[in-house]
Amino acid sequence: MAKDYKNLTDFKWQTVVEEIAVKVPELLNMMITVCVGHGGVTPEKLETMLPRIGMAYSILVQAWHHELSRVQRIMTMCLHDSTCEQKVFDRLQQIGVSLSYGRSLFLLNEVGGHFNDRVIQAVSEGRRFRIIGDNLNFHVDVQDMRKDRQSSNHHMFASAIILQTQVDTSMLQNVPQKSIDNLLVNDVLISNTELDVVKDEYIKLVCDIASEHIPSLAFMGKCVPSFLLDPHSEQLKRKNEVIAWPVLPYNEQSYADDVKILAYYEDTIQEIYTSAGLPVDSSVNVHIGGDQLTRERFSHAKRFRIGNLLAHERFDHLGPTSFELFHLDMNFLEKIAFRYLYNEGSSNELGTMKSEQQRILRKNVDPDVRKAYDADQAYFISFVKSYIVALLLSFFGMDTSDGTPTKNVPPPFANESERKAWVRNTVGDLVEEHVLATWRGKLCKQQVNVGRRDIIQLVPVTLKNGTQKNLPVYSPEVTFMPPQEDYVMNYSSLVIDLGLLYLNFRDACHLPNRDRMMRIFKMFLPIFKGTNNQSKYALELLRFLIQHTSILSECESHRVFYGLFVNNQGHINTHIRADQQMEYIVKKQKKLIKHCYSNKTNKNIVRHTAAVHGVSTIGESFDAATKVIRRAKAHPELSALMDEISMVSDIISIKPWSHSANRKFEHFPRIQRTLVDKIDPAAFRKWFSEKKMYFFHEVGK
Repeated sequence: MAKDYKNLTDFKWQTVVEEIAVKVPELLNMMITVCVGHGGVTPEKLETMLPRIGMAYSILVQAWHHELSRVQRIMTMCLHDSTCEQKVFDRLQQIGVSLSYGRSLFLLNEVGGHFNDRVIQAVSEGRRFRIIGDNLNFHVDVQDMRKDRQSSNHHMFASAIILQTQVDTSMLQNVPQKSIDNLLVNDVLISNTELDVVKDEYIKLVCDIASEHIPSLAFMGKCVPSFLLDPHSEQLKRKNEVIAWPVLPYNEQSYADDVKILAYYEDTIQEIYTSAGLPVDSSVNVHIGGDQLTRERFSHAKRFRIGNLLAHERFDHLGPTSFELFHLDMNFLEKIAFRYLYNEGSSNELGTMKSEQQRILRKNVDPDVRKAYDADQAYFISFVKSYIVALLLSFFGMDTSDGTPTKNVPPPFANESERKAWVRNTVGDLVEEHVLATWRGKLCKQQVNVGRRDIIQLVPVTLKNGTQKNLPVYSPEVTFMPPQEDYVMNYSSLVIDLGLLYLNFRDACHLPNRDRMMRIFKMFLPIFKGTNNQSKYALELLRFLIQHTSILSECESHRVFYGLFVNNQGHINTHIRADQQMEYIVKKQKKLIKHCYSNKTNKNIVRHTAAVHGVSTIGESFDAATKVIRRAKAHPELSALMDEISMVSDIISIKPWSHSANRKFEHFPRIQRTLVDKIDPAAFRKWFSEKKMYFFHEVGK
């Protein structure tokens, strides 16, 4: 039996049984007789017996000659795929099921040399790929600590290739979209025209929440599309292949190591294209990226090589370099949502994030989002949905979710189009009044300057020289003070504003749409910049917007944008952020490193991690051939509906949408209705003008 890598990945039990039929037909007849008993042979029964017959034969034939070990090699890789203990290998080796753990390491070396085979095949077919990386840190303890033998922290670097889905860009221009000189500050900020599109996106989100929580408004969910589709959505349904590369013994905090990482990328690209029979010329550009720190260090590392003569030494084939969206998500939650809406001291203030967290016993929520991202985002989404339900109840004049509207009552509809038009207009009015008015700058402040006098009449007068003039007659002096703020209402409005923006962002990540995400980034930008003048993500957002509205062509912009996502299930709305997928890979590789036990040398770590993709491929092939049941490793996501109903009840009790002068939460005494007002327009324009030229001439972009 052939036992090279290709034969291990294309394994079929039928080929093993066919070999028995040719070599020792008597043995095959005997094994079938033993397996069948008195029931007789049927095609279905014979198919279920193939793995048992093949396994028994492989054990016997390996005892005859130890080199006949194809099945044992496959079983050994399956044990590695499940990260089994070393003792399991040695026990099963004794009965001929697998190789020993020691021999399995040589097999890992062989399998690890094939991690680029699939990429080479894809490139030869005309497909493109991108590279993503992330730091991998782990701690090694020592059992017997001595002066020269201490516990240590290790910093390495993990990378992966994502085979990109082919998006039709034949109708797109392949030249820069706009001259950098013609790029204006308004091109990176949300416009009223774009807000009209955002309005429709918010209507869909609000209607989905209304349909879930309010029975009398459940019809709204049928009046909006199930998905906000992209022109390329059907093409993007294809499942992405993600191939983990070996972990490199380099620390991204060292620029010298960053250069080595990019040199490894460049050398591997040369190898891939050469093996595929293609030239590595100026048309080869491989999108690379990572979190904000990784992106920044990659860009700096490219600058160190800018003076080299050869293209591959300058890393010319690596670019553009982009930041990733999962870490943007985390930064928004921690630096924006939790910073302005969560306060540890507000436990007794009903309707605040901290109070509601305690009342529904979400003990795993932590304002440090890096420690509890899953819990934090799930809680924030539930909190926002609860406020949206409370707003809907107020807007429709309902006391509870089970009631019926007494305001803005739905009229009888003659047909479905009338129903949809009414929903769009009515919910659109709600969204416009409570969210978009602040973005359009149309929020009525009801403020009149102190001491203002109005002209009430013009009286014609003839002067001595015969000249005629109209003299104004003024009203008595009036004094109108600005209305007193309701800071509880401001808090509630800020929850809705930030919440809908975040829900829209997450929905756009599950079903990528370039134009939609560009609008979201234009809304993110003033919030990040206004809340922190030194925000790194404000700079990354500006860099991204300038690149994708001016510097990059439409064709390249689409390729880079859709490379930020991975579809790991093959459905229309099952995309995740690429750096989120990278986090899963790092988690698996840390598990493999832990499995190295006391042999955590660089060589052994590289050997184990280089074989990750090959081992996984062999395991999947074995599962398919043997019809192994795939068991769920996690419980299905539990509905948060009851928690949200509880929060809605609390929110309604404080009447957040009924104006009451000077009402406030003790720990949010001067909270603003929107964070957009925090930005200094003049300073923002100056910052934009400086940075746009910097990014245009940036070396390492």
